[in-house]
Amino acid sequence: MPQVSVKSRIVENATRVFLEKGFQGASIQDLVTAAGVPKGSFYNHFSGKEELAVEITRRWVADAGVDGLYLRTGSPLRRLREHLESVAGRRSVQYGPHGCLLGNFSTGVPAECERLRAQVAAGLDQWTAAVAAALAEARQVGELHVDTEVSVLARYVLDGFEGAIARGKVSGDPAVLRQWFDVTFSALLV
Repeated sequence: MPQVSVKSRIVENATRVFLEKGFQGASIQDLVTAAGVPKGSFYNHFSGKEELAVEITRRWVADAGVDGLYLRTGSPLRRLREHLESVAGRRSVQYGPHGCLLGNFSTGVPAECERLRAQVAAGLDQWTAAVAAALAEARQVGELHVDTEVSVLARYVLDGFEGAIARGKVSGDPAVLRQWFDVTFSALLV
């Protein structure tokens, strides 16, 4: 079995640390302790915490499966709902009740971390574009009757999704996200 690279160990373990402690609350020591590597190994791969967070954010978005929203198979609204349920479910199993990395970083990264803020914005833009494509297809096939421009509606859907995850995180109530799904897909996206 191939051995996991030091860089991969740092990235995989740092994701949990950032979710649990936030960007500002996580120290380099926390990150290397979680990965089981010395600080020198960290600095061989990353110039600092922000560079690591940028890499993690890039991978987080790549792992979210947003490309699947562009596939023109089956019901676009069902595909969108299944995508969002899958994202929420996988992240919950992998990282517990700590929220979504994009949502957490979007509200918890200081202004001086411009590269990270830009990467989070790019990730949200990539995800929004994929959601908008699914909504446009839904409108085209007659599933979506809301007149709102699909790019605006896509941002609204993702902002609501991230907000429900955040509220569920602070309240500890998993019903918050289920309620968001029910309202969004039975009252809004019709």
